[in-house]
Parts: sequence; C-alpha cells; structure tokens
Amino acid sequence: MSQELSLEQETSEAVVRLPLSPLASRIVEIAKNEKAPIQSLAEIIAGDSQLAARLIRVANFTSDLPQRLTSVVQTINTLGLENVKCLALGLTVFPFESSVVGTDAGQIECPITLQQLWEHTLGCAVLAGRFGAILDHSSRHRFFAAGFLHDIGRVLLFRYWREHWVEALLIAQDKHIPTSEAEKLACGRDHMEIGELWARTAEIDPILQCAIRSHALNLGAVSELRDEERQLVSVVQLADSVCENFAIGTDGNEGLIADGLGSTLGIRPEEHREQIQNIKQEIECSREFFGFHPGQTKELERRVRRMVKRGGGSGRRELKGETKGRVIPFPTRTVCSGAGEKNREKKLTILVVEDHGSLCDMLSLYFMRYGYHVRTAHDGQTALEIISAEEIHLVLLDLMLPRVDGFTVLRHMRQAGNQKQPYVIVVSAGASAKDRNRVLELGANEYMPKPFHLIRLLERIQNVEKYLLG
Repeated sequence: MSQELSLEQETSEAVVRLPLSPLASRIVEIAKNEKAPIQSLAEIIAGDSQLAARLIRVANFTSDLPQRLTSVVQTINTLGLENVKCLALGLTVFPFESSVVGTDAGQIECPITLQQLWEHTLGCAVLAGRFGAILDHSSRHRFFAAGFLHDIGRVLLFRYWREHWVEALLIAQDKHIPTSEAEKLACGRDHMEIGELWARTAEIDPILQCAIRSHALNLGAVSELRDEERQLVSVVQLADSVCENFAIGTDGNEGLIADGLGSTLGIRPEEHREQIQNIKQEIECSREFFGFHPGQTKELERRVRRMVKRGGGSGRRELKGETKGRVIPFPTRTVCSGAGEKNREKKLTILVVEDHGSLCDMLSLYFMRYGYHVRTAHDGQTALEIISAEEIHLVLLDLMLPRVDGFTVLRHMRQAGNQKQPYVIVVSAGASAKDRNRVLELGANEYMPKPFHLIRLLERIQNVEKYLLG
C-alpha cells in the first residue's frame, strides 16, 4: 500500500521547510536563551540597519510611550524582549524590497498589493494595542504584537504561493465564498493555519500563536477559548474589522463580521473615530519610509481596481464549443490495490456543475481526496448530457450557468420520467427566497447558500452517501 500526501500535508511540509532568514534564525536563538542579555538581541537587530530602522519606526506607533524611541535597546526595554522579537521576525517576512510587485513584466497581478497587506498589518497592530490598553494597560504591547502578526499567513501566501492565492482571492470574490475556504481549496490550508505553522517554527509565544490561528473564528468558537486567549483574539478581531471599515489597507477578508465584538469587550469603536482617522493618516504618511512611493502606490491601486473589475483572469473558461465533462486525474488520500480498490468503487460519483473553471477544478480535487469519483460540467447542457449517459449519484449544481441555467437543468431532470434521478444539492449565491423554494419544487433535494464552509458541504455529502449506498 502506498500513501499519497494530501494537499494539506504538502502545504504543511512546505511551510515547515520555509527557511527563516539567517538574521531571523539568530534572533530566535538569542531570544530563547534566558541568560542572553537584552544587549545581545539589540546587537543582532542593529547589525541590519534597515531592519533596525523599520523596527523602531513600527514600535513608535505603540500607544502611551514615555518618549519617542530612537534605539533598539530602548525599544526592547519599553516593549519587552518577546514583543520586540515578534515584531522583528514579522518584519523579516515582509518582502519590502519587492514592494512594486505586480508592476514588472511577468509578475502575477494580485487583487491585494503588498502595500495594502502592510498597512492592514500595521493598522491592526496599532488598533489592537489601543483597544487592548483599555482592557489591560500592562499588556498593551502584547496586543500590539498580536495584531501585527495575526495575518502573517497572508504575507507568506503572497510571497511564496502567490499564483494559488490570487486564484483563491478571485474565486472568493467571484463566487461569494469565504476567503479562508477558497484558500483551502487552492493551497490546502488557509492563511491562519499557515501563519500558525510559521509561528511554531519561529517559536512565537503560544498565546500569540492562538491569535494567529483563531483571529477569523466566529464569536461562538472564540467564546470557547480560555479567558486570556479569548480576550486577545477578540481585540485582534475588533481591530481587524475596524481596519476594514476605515479602509486601512486590506487583508482580503471583507466578509469579516464584527457585530457584537465591541459590546462584548465594552469598547465602542465609534467613540474613537477621530483617533482612528489620525492613525490611518500616520500610516499613510509612513509609506515612503517602508518603500512604497506615491507614484507606485497610485499605479498599483489603478491596476488592482482594473483587475478586480474585469475578474483578474479568475480562471473562468471560455467554452468554445466544449460539450463534454472532464474527469480530473488526481490521487485520493490512499492509493491502494485489491480490497482498497474494491472499497473505493463503493464511493459516490459526484457531478460538479460550476461555470467558474478554477472553483470547479478545486472542488473536484477536494472531493477526490476523500475518495469520491468526480465528473465536472461548466454549463447546464453538458450536465444534462452527462446525467443522461452515466450513473451519477449526486449533483452539486450552481444556478447561474451559461447555455442552460440550473433551473432548466432541474426541469429537464424532472421530465426525464422513469430514469433514476441523482440526489441534487443546489449550491448558489444571491438566490431569493422565491428562487430557493422554486429549486426545491423543481426537484432539488437541498439548497445550500454561498458562502458555505467546505467541511459542512463534505458532511452533507457523507450523510447522503450513507443514505444512497448504505
């Protein structure tokens, strides 16, 4: 029996193999040596004048400083060794030297620029520090560090998996699914998991790892964390949401819901509106210091707007007369022979009907990893041809399709007479209550609105499998 690595495992191993820079490795070694004096860490950081300058500039954004910071030693003494270590390591991940990514020939255009990621990171750090100080003034610098590192997984995706991440972002925009779900489809893991894996390698404080891992959880999941973790994660979520609302950079997660966060924490962001606007202005004024020049900034913003407007090469396929569905060759989690192959034959055959080519491929590969046989169709006519010619157990059907839409597919299936009909789950966004009732009247078994979570969809399919094949 041979074991194939899943995409999740491949991504995990790739993150673990990502080398910390020599400087970052020295910072980790010095910081974990309790006997090493602050001066040792300061000397390591100061040895890279650019990193030192950026670190001091970032640190000066923290609240309630007794005086403006001018040296690394002073920064460590003020913010604490662990917090400075986190800021320094986070800075080593940002590829500032390639801040004009997307303007050079051959580069992959991204709907989020490095500048936007950076300004969102810094804005979230500043706001988390300010809001955290209201709750626990003595821990305000840890809140700042948590805000600074919370989206480090996105930076890693931007830097090392940009092509796949761009596809995920555009699919999320186009098909109205959560960005984290699109990331899992495209990259095997979402940015939170990737960020946490990096944080372990960098030996980041476990409670900050929790903030990285949990900052996009819903309120119910956050409430199950330990008190200290829950407070830290909630503050980061609130800062994250406020950054989105005030357009302080972007993290590509515009669907983040912050309802109830402020009241839960006893913080009213609207009371800090003027302060937030000042923070935004200060961050924008620091662009040139971090290598984002005004002319480049405007050009990048124009390119991003054009890219999002036109769909950015999102993977939507021109049909050009293509009428046949495709079987995508991809190994399941375990490739076996003999009895294993016999068991695999008992799995459902799923038809994925989705006009967005990349999303269709990603969903197909995802289900194949769980052993299912998968067919695909990019339009309703092709779907009907496959259903009439092959044994399909379950259909995942989008409504908005070219040539023949999802409603017509359901109508034709109902008119097929004695032919055994597959189980149909309609997965679509933007349908009205009337449309939802209509698809059920036309014979669909279930309606699942987008955005949806992959694990919920998989659970539904597994339940249907027990019903159909049990």
